[in-house]
Order: sequence, then structure tokens, then C-alpha cells
Amino acid sequence: MKGYIFNIESGKSELILSRYIMNIRDSIESPKWSPDGNSVIFSQRGYSTSKIGILNLSTKNVEYISPEDPHDRNPIWVSYKNKIIFIYNNIGTRNLCSMNNDGSDRNIILSNIDSGYRYSINSKEIIVYSDGTDLYTIDVMGNNKKKIRDGDSIIWKPRWSPDEKYVVYLDGWLISPMNREDNFHYTEIYKTNINTKRTQQLTNNNVIEEFPSWIDI
Repeated sequence: MKGYIFNIESGKSELILSRYIMNIRDSIESPKWSPDGNSVIFSQRGYSTSKIGILNLSTKNVEYISPEDPHDRNPIWVSYKNKIIFIYNNIGTRNLCSMNNDGSDRNIILSNIDSGYRYSINSKEIIVYSDGTDLYTIDVMGNNKKKIRDGDSIIWKPRWSPDEKYVVYLDGWLISPMNREDNFHYTEIYKTNINTKRTQQLTNNNVIEEFPSWIDI
């Protein structure tokens, strides 16, 4: 994967992250902005390790903040105390963790979460995440955990609405041969009000829906 910055006004893009310009063989994944917009945080995945790096956009220098033999992925840089939220993934165990932007003070927010693709963070630093079939919110320090939906299928890729009153996500099912000629996995898009917990199904296509995002136009 390569990372670009796109200038909306000029219509030009600049390549900032690449295995070629960085002279590495690893993959570059999950680039995200720092809160001040001066840096980009990303994960660099090799054959058996994955570490988190910070690219200074002014100097083009990269600082790695993961420890030796790292297994850190999917970083998000939040403004609260300049914390980095990330997934620690090792030998089948995935923990949602936090650390300072210099790599110090590593802490577990949630243990044994199902996937690094099942959480997102809003402007109030509230995490919405799925443990597989249920949907929760929790703050970035690991407090005030609340269940907002009971489910009986797999919940994927939750994302906040622009007003942060709703969460939109994928809900996946595995249909048995009794219902179809073959096993068939599909996902539909749902939204849930985080206060009332009212859930509404938005699609019903019996196909694989992907990557829902809620934008304000």
C-alpha cells in the first residue's frame, strides 16, 4: 500500500508513504492524521510483526513507537492526552490498547476483541466497537462501557454518524443450506441510535455490502 496526501484546492497529490521511498519490504497500512495535522500515523506490517510509525510531514522523518518484536496494528491518534489507540494482535489474541505518542504507558482498554476492523472513535473520544455479535460504546480510558445492541450475527465496521447520535455498521449472516441451495455469506447495513438503542435495517439486498460511511452533505 502507498500513502498519498491529496490537495483539494490544487487537485494534486503527493506520495508520502511507500515501501520504495522508505526502502523497506514491509506493507504500509492504516494511515491516519494526527490531531494537529502535522503528522501521519500508520502501521508497517512485515512477515511476522507489525509496528506503528509516525511520519513528520515537515521533515519526512519516521519515528517508530512500538517495542521490539511488535504486533501493533490499526492505530488512531486521539486528542485526549495525545493518546494512540491501536490493536495489539499476537497469536490469535487481539486487545484494544492505548499508549502515549512516544510509545510509553501502554495499557489495555479491551481484552480479546474479535477484530481490528470493529471499532471507531468520535470527536468526544468515545469508542464504538463490536465484540462479534453485540455493539458497545466505551471511552478511551476503558471506562463507561455501555451495550447499545444485542445481536445474533456478526457486526462489522461500525462508523459514527456526523451528529454522533447514531452508529452505522454491517451485520453479517451465514445462511444454512436449508434456506438456500448453498452456504452463502452476506451483509446488510444497519443503524442504531446510541441513546434509544433503536435499530433500523437500511438495506435488504442479500448481497455483500461493504464499507458503510455516513457523510453530511
